[in-house]
Amino acid sequence: NITEEIFNNPERGIQKYSEAKASNYSLISVSNLNNWKNGEDKVTILYRCFYLDTFLNSNISQAYLNNMQTDFNRVRDEGYKIIVRFAYTANQNASQPQPEKNQILAHIEQVKPILQANSDVLLTIQLGWIGVWGEWYYTGNSTEFGNEGNITVQQYQNRKEIVEATRNILPDAFYQLRYIDAKTQMYGQSFVGNIGFYNDAFLNNYCDQGTFPCNGGSQGTPTTTSDNYLQLQTETVPMTGETNGLNGNRTNCSNALLELNKYNWVTLNRDYHPQVWSGWINEGCRDEIVKRLGYRYILKYTKFTHNQNDLLFEFNVKNFGFANVF
Repeated sequence: NITEEIFNNPERGIQKYSEAKASNYSLISVSNLNNWKNGEDKVTILYRCFYLDTFLNSNISQAYLNNMQTDFNRVRDEGYKIIVRFAYTANQNASQPQPEKNQILAHIEQVKPILQANSDVLLTIQLGWIGVWGEWYYTGNSTEFGNEGNITVQQYQNRKEIVEATRNILPDAFYQLRYIDAKTQMYGQSFVGNIGFYNDAFLNNYCDQGTFPCNGGSQGTPTTTSDNYLQLQTETVPMTGETNGLNGNRTNCSNALLELNKYNWVTLNRDYHPQVWSGWINEGCRDEIVKRLGYRYILKYTKFTHNQNDLLFEFNVKNFGFANVF
């Protein structure tokens, strides 16, 4: 019999949102982790954005670093994996969302030993550091990094320097960028095997608000090259993120299931966007989405053959999930 149960599985499924601001650090709640793990979504993934908002022109304090370690201990003790991002502001109107490049590089060196010591609980490290929410877009007209859609070759080189310093923390870990164009600007069309993507505007307008290079206006479609590119790039690296608003038929169940499968989705934020999730619940596809995020293997048959002193065991499985094991 094939179970329809939603159950805890590592490195896949629903993710929950959390953040830790230097100006007001709130440790991860053990009770929340436990409740989410045992609740209807059977959560084993936590997203955690570390906001270094009081360290624009200084090193990260030891107190902040100690709090980070406490958070990792709690994640480990509760059997979770964590998606990590570093940023400096969530204020889109901030005049200086990030420090200068050299200060960011110094911060990367500070968090390096903590991330290395806790590599066992890291699902992915999102390549933040730059712009509002660490999403690389609103960057306050930075001379080093550019702003929005106006980024020079040298400014992309500065961004790549941040990427490479972060990747140097754990060369075998998985990393994620927000935009396809950001990766191709830095690395061309070549396959950089451990850099995947997160999409925090899944199924929204303007080609997921910049995730894809776009043909047309607000309801344009991804370019064929970028569409094929994301399908290929997410076959072996994690695809994670969230929806961020209703968008007509694109956020309906039928299309959501199509695109979740097409782009090999592994985890999805349950906390955002609430109207999209309400729509999926009302349409009846919520359970299927939760079950199929990442991998979901069905045992099709087993066969035992006795040959003199040998017992041969054969089995066949099929993956009904949106993604492969990575």
